[in-house]
Amino acid sequence: MDRQSIREVSVRELNRGTSRVLQMASAGARVIVTRHGEPVAVVLSVDQAIDLFLVSSEEYVRMRIEARRSLADDPRN
Repeated sequence: MDRQSIREVSVRELNRGTSRVLQMASAGARVIVTRHGEPVAVVLSVDQAIDLFLVSSEEYVRMRIEARRSLADDPRN
């Protein structure tokens, strides 16, 4: 399975085929769970979730540092 694929499954499909959905996520797919056609959840592999968290937190820290620098460099302060 393509490691970057996004799959969509209904809550019913998730309920009836949890093992298959988890297998897709383990293989690298990002699975969007829908209820009545509306997205309600995302299933990621543990590795994908950790990567997402680390990238997000690193980007957040970079943004905070840059904001503080901008405030410190602002002559109006």
